[in-house]
Amino acid sequence: MMRHQRGFTLIELMIALVVLAILAAIAYPSYTNQVLKSRRADGIAALNRAVMEMESCRSDNASYAGCESAGPNPINNRTSEDGFYLITAPASSTATTYAFTATPLGAQTSDSKCTSLTLDSQGNRGFTGTAPNADTCWGQ
Repeated sequence: MMRHQRGFTLIELMIALVVLAILAAIAYPSYTNQVLKSRRADGIAALNRAVMEMESCRSDNASYAGCESAGPNPINNRTSEDGFYLITAPASSTATTYAFTATPLGAQTSDSKCTSLTLDSQGNRGFTGTAPNADTCWGQ
């Protein structure tokens, strides 16, 4: 009399594990890419906040000069709200111009598509990295 056994064979278990590994190998890079992309919003928000503060300073002083380092919470060398970017003013602002750069920090440094983001007084949005254009980095 033969007994009918229930359960998985070793082969069936190995096939299931291989399928799972293939799915994970496809999904993980896509997931990490989306995480990096979503963190860029932190840098963009910080740059936009810096621009608003510069415009407010200019309305008070009729000049951008020195606004990036004025006040109790200077814009230059400020960390973004979530801490993924450092906002810097690469050159001192003049009476009519300024520019800011958002440089990635921590886990965001692995974002090779959009290594850094830039925004100036003319509204020009720039980037460094391997992305095909600024719209890729700025989410347009």
